[in-house]
Amino acid sequence: MAINPETELNRLDEIIHAVDGIVIMSVVPGFGGQEMLPESIGRVKALHAKYPELVIGVDGGVNKANIQSVFEAGASIVYIGTGLLKADNPQEEWQALNELAQNAG
Repeated sequence: MAINPETELNRLDEIIHAVDGIVIMSVVPGFGGQEMLPESIGRVKALHAKYPELVIGVDGGVNKANIQSVFEAGASIVYIGTGLLKADNPQEEWQALNELAQNAG
């Protein structure tokens, strides 16, 4: 299940038992290449604190500057589209992102 940036996290309480995971949209869905909304890391932290066993994905604006923070906040997985597709060298970009993710605290 995916939730938009404006979705209140407490709305998940009623359905959390019925989902395998939550994808937190960290941009307003609609087009690629957007910057991650600053409040997204806090949303991941809050959801992880309340449901530590929940698989949490993050989609939108994940890049080398923020990927470690995303994982340190409690994300289990990230989704990266434009950041890879528009990179000068997608393979090198993937390797750099993967290394940063592996080194997240």
